[in-house]
Amino acid sequence: MSSNLETQFAPPERTPQDILLAQISAIKEHNDLTRVLDAIPEYVMILNKEREIVFANKSLLEYLQVEDEFLSKGFRPGEAINCQHAFESEAGCGTTE
Repeated sequence: MSSNLETQFAPPERTPQDILLAQISAIKEHNDLTRVLDAIPEYVMILNKEREIVFANKSLLEYLQVEDEFLSKGFRPGEAINCQHAFESEAGCGTTE
């Protein structure tokens, strides 16, 4: 997959929506894992290879004041927490100086 988006650091590629949803679903199927991660009071997230959040534990979802559907948007960590640099480039979080 090639991209015309310029980046100064991390690759700009994004996961196609159908694959992103499949990744999110695959993690949700691991009930024991998600229960353990949800029990952790600190913020926990799992990222895919494009650095998109495919799992966020309850602590993080509560902090962000969002529901599980938030994951289907394919946010990167900086985009999820509104990092001041996350939207400086069309390529998104992790691609600017």
